[in-house]
Amino acid sequence: MKFKELEPRNFLTLGTVPVLHLADRGLVLIEGVNEDDSSTNSNGAGKSSIADALCWALFGVTARGEKGDAVVNNKLKKECFVRLRWSDGDTDYEVIRHRKHKEHKNATHLFQIDADGTRTPLHKGTEAETQVVIEEKLGCSYEVFTAAIYAGQECMPDIPAMTDKQLKLLVEEASGTERLERAYEIAGDRLKKQEEARGIVRIKLERAQAAVEAAQARVEQSTASAGDHDAGRGMRAEHFRSQAGQFKDYVAQVTEHVRGLQASADAENIAEVEAVLASHRELLAQAQALAEESMGCRRLADKAGFDTDVQLKEVERLKASLDNAEAEMAKPCPECGKPHTPEELESFKAHLTERLRAAAISARACMDASNTAKATLEQATTREQQFRAGMPDVSAMIGRQQQHARLIAEINRLSAEAKVSQGHYDNLTARADQELTQPNPFHAVLEQDNQALANARAALAGVESEFAAAEHAVTLAQTVVKVFSPAGVRAQILDTVTPFLNERTSEYLSTLSDGNINVVWSTLSTTARGELREKFVIEVENEHGATSFGGLSGGEKKKVRLACMLALQDLVASRATKPIDLWVGDEVDGALDAAGLERLMVILEKRARDRGTVLVISHNDLKCWINDVTTVTKTGKTSTVSGILTETRHAA
Repeated sequence: MKFKELEPRNFLTLGTVPVLHLADRGLVLIEGVNEDDSSTNSNGAGKSSIADALCWALFGVTARGEKGDAVVNNKLKKECFVRLRWSDGDTDYEVIRHRKHKEHKNATHLFQIDADGTRTPLHKGTEAETQVVIEEKLGCSYEVFTAAIYAGQECMPDIPAMTDKQLKLLVEEASGTERLERAYEIAGDRLKKQEEARGIVRIKLERAQAAVEAAQARVEQSTASAGDHDAGRGMRAEHFRSQAGQFKDYVAQVTEHVRGLQASADAENIAEVEAVLASHRELLAQAQALAEESMGCRRLADKAGFDTDVQLKEVERLKASLDNAEAEMAKPCPECGKPHTPEELESFKAHLTERLRAAAISARACMDASNTAKATLEQATTREQQFRAGMPDVSAMIGRQQQHARLIAEINRLSAEAKVSQGHYDNLTARADQELTQPNPFHAVLEQDNQALANARAALAGVESEFAAAEHAVTLAQTVVKVFSPAGVRAQILDTVTPFLNERTSEYLSTLSDGNINVVWSTLSTTARGELREKFVIEVENEHGATSFGGLSGGEKKKVRLACMLALQDLVASRATKPIDLWVGDEVDGALDAAGLERLMVILEKRARDRGTVLVISHNDLKCWINDVTTVTKTGKTSTVSGILTETRHAA
């Protein structure tokens, strides 16, 4: 993988900078000129801003940890962006990261550029999602980039001092085995799913086993019931016949009793009684007619008496009014209040006298009619009494008739009971015969239960097979998890990686330090008790002094860090899926004597031939070792870039 173009704009100290061409440039020195402050020489010119722009474009943070608005040029304070283009085979990718940009705000854009020039946007809705795609296409994380590609002057990773966990993560990613971590996670997820699936099948198995047990219990119950039914046939038949015999005896007793009652009924001359009572009913009808005639006469007599009383009361009232006529007429008229005249009194008396005479005549007539009605009523009553007195006494005949009716009702009741009892006898007799001949009803139930048991056992066999397959799947998944676990193939790979790291680190240190310092990458460490344990460490020893990394001098530590970083990049180049043909060393020549610097240049020259481009950022004059130079010049708080990286004649 090659970085082709880098275009920073208003980034850190850099202002408007030409496009920088990074691919296949060999060994390049990046020097600085600070015209704003001559006392600092090249420091503060913005040399490291080029490497920081590269790191920020890819990861949104510089190797020194700067991010957010801190990367925007202090003078211009806006319109900051960095564009980086790299190639992966025939496909190019371009990332453009903005900050405080008028048009694109703080957005990050990623494009895929095919050989025909087609640009396909790959950025997502959020910054985090886009970053995942960038690192996927780059094949490198921030940690590996800063540890193996970019040796920053202020933040060069202290690889020899890293913890077991940090070293493992770094080496695993550098060697491309970080995919095994993902494989381990996937294997764990699959194991969990297989265990969940096995749990579901186990529940099915338990249910199937319970179903077989229940079906077996039903078969046993049906078998016992069928046996009990056959064993009890004779006893049940005898029981039914015993009950039938009781009904038979009762029918015989009732039949005999009915026969006697029927003889008594036949002996009674009920026809003669019926004839006498029929004749008596005719006499009763005549007596009833005389009674109704008497009742009519009584109503007429009562009405005539009432009318007579009314007329007599009217005569008395009119007579009293006539006697009190003068007193009444002496009172003023109730309507006009004037007193009555003598003429009006005489006229009033004459009127009352006429009405009294008429009422007396009417009362006499009513009295005559009442007397006549009373005489007629007396005659009708006498006729009725005389007729009833002449009617014969039939109470004995009525008693004989009622006694005969009760006898017939008893005969009918007993006959009905005898018929019902005969039906019970017939049914019980038939049931007794059926008990000895009918099929055992539990045989059909037993057949159904046996079929259900066979089905349950077949289902159980299927579930047992399914469970065995689930068990096998879990075992296989457990094996896969073990393979991809830290103690599995990852540990084996680390064991194969460490000889490579040891060889490369030793080669670089032998060049940088005349072989006086020994560095060993190891997957085992010794405890205070002298016991070995699994732990990824870097052991450092100076043959002429310190026995650990912490005991080395500052210059020696820098040589060890540099050797480890160079070895780690070789690992990335040899093992990573997408090795990057670039290495950046920022002030890596510091604290080196002339011999050490010369040895470092030999290493970097070879690395430039092998990797395509090596950028050395330094405030020292290294032009005697490095021919191609790029200069960062700071003027008026803003830096510009000139030199080999701005030229296109060597671009790939």
